[in-house]
Amino acid sequence: MPDFGDLKRLHIDGLADYHCHTEYSIDATGTIDEYCEAALQRGLAEICLTTHYDSNPRADGAANYIRVNGTQKQATPENLAPYVEEVRKAWSTYYSLGLSIKLGLEFGWYPGCEEDVLRLKKMYDFDYLLCGVHELDDICFCCTKTYEQCFRRFPLEKMVELYYADATQAAKSGLFDTLAHLDYYKKFGERFYGPRVHEVHQPFLAPLFDALISTNTAIE
Repeated sequence: MPDFGDLKRLHIDGLADYHCHTEYSIDATGTIDEYCEAALQRGLAEICLTTHYDSNPRADGAANYIRVNGTQKQATPENLAPYVEEVRKAWSTYYSLGLSIKLGLEFGWYPGCEEDVLRLKKMYDFDYLLCGVHELDDICFCCTKTYEQCFRRFPLEKMVELYYADATQAAKSGLFDTLAHLDYYKKFGERFYGPRVHEVHQPFLAPLFDALISTNTAIE
């Protein structure tokens, strides 16, 4: 979180932010209240809290946690209960102050995750469900400690092909409102593969967009 003194009110009224990670995400800082106060100071009309939820049982498990009261806990539906409760409480606190708070989640896609997603949706009435592709063949490509291990297995074109295959499958599932950060592999991909990482995605866009349209799934 930036210092509150650095936050300036936006010059456009009525904007919303639907991708916010608070300290429930193990890679983020800032409490829900701090995000709400910052949103008010910026003049946002609505925010959606979308804590990371990575739960691939075949991955190394390093990212399969959420943070509850400062303690890392396994990313399970049951352990999400405090997060859900606090987001709903924030809505009741801040709505009267002019800020709407939505309950969201960023689910980390992995092949075969559909039953896990359905279980989450049955347990909690999410307002918004993001899907982020963070892994290829069960290794995180956006984690500092594992991206080289992930990328060295594939030539550039194959890596991008696999990434968009997963993104397309996630879109076809129809389980999510939105696919997050479609070019996320570039976070470390340029460092590993070089500038060509920005040029090789074109052949894979049409199948993805067809899937998005057919399931009414949005992209950020």
